[in-house]
Amino acid sequence: MECRGLVVGREDGRVRVRVAGAECAECGACGIFSRCGGREVEFTAHDETGAQEGEEVVLDIPDRAVLLSFLAAFGIPLLSMAAAYLLVYFLFLAVGGSVHQGAAVITAAAAGGGSFWWSVRLAGKRVIHPRVISVFGKGPSLTEGRKGTD
Repeated sequence: MECRGLVVGREDGRVRVRVAGAECAECGACGIFSRCGGREVEFTAHDETGAQEGEEVVLDIPDRAVLLSFLAAFGIPLLSMAAAYLLVYFLFLAVGGSVHQGAAVITAAAAGGGSFWWSVRLAGKRVIHPRVISVFGKGPSLTEGRKGTD
C-alpha cells in the first residue's frame, strides 16, 4: 500500500511522516497504530532518499505488515483473555473452593486490556515498517495543511 505524507521530523536515517486520513482511505487499517489523534496518522519510516523536514514523500507500507499487526493487536489479547479465564477458573477448582466466575471474568478483562495495550505498542513498533520510496519536494506547511481540516 502506498500513501503520500509530509515529513515532520528526521532522526538517524528515519523520518517521521504525517499522513492525512483521507490519503489513507484505502483501508484505514494503520490508524490504530498512529501516534497522532484525529484525522492524521504518523509513522516513523526508513528513509534512504534523504527526505528533509517539510518535504512531501510517498510511503510504502507492506500489506502483509498491516495484516500481521492486526493479528497481533487482536489475536494476542483474545488468547490472553481465554488463558486468564481458564487459569482462574481451574485454580479455584484445584483449591477445592466453589467456582467464582466473577473473578475469572474480571481477570480475563484485565488480561485482555493489558495485552491489547502491549500488543498495539509492539505491533506499531515492530511489525509495521514503512519506507520512503520517493520525494516530491516541498509540501504544504503544517499550518496550511490543517486549515482545510478544521
